[in-house]
Amino acid sequence: MITLMSAVLVAALLALAGPALESMFNQAMDTVGS
Repeated sequence: MITLMSAVLVAALLALAGPALESMFNQAMDTVGS
């Protein structure tokens, strides 16, 4: 049960943090590219 809860928690964190990390990465790439 704890394993399942941990897996759900990690999946939720990835779902929430994914777009933010991607936008930050794109911003950094734009800064380096210009």
